[in-house]
Amino acid sequence: MNQAIRDSLASDREAMPTVFHKKNYQGLMVTMRFEDWILLYNSYYSDRKISKMITENEELEEK
Repeated sequence: MNQAIRDSLASDREAMPTVFHKKNYQGLMVTMRFEDWILLYNSYYSDRKISKMITENEELEEK
């Protein structure tokens, strides 16, 4: 994780430090800081809310 943080600070883009790892015959795992995960989740959740509002608005306009 330390290397991911160091690499994200050295990059010229705003990146969330993440580590992707996999053991044999197991699924892919992702490790990231909790505060970054919260930002990612909030962004996803607010995008879904906006998308739902647009869909509902379009349905009302069709009626």
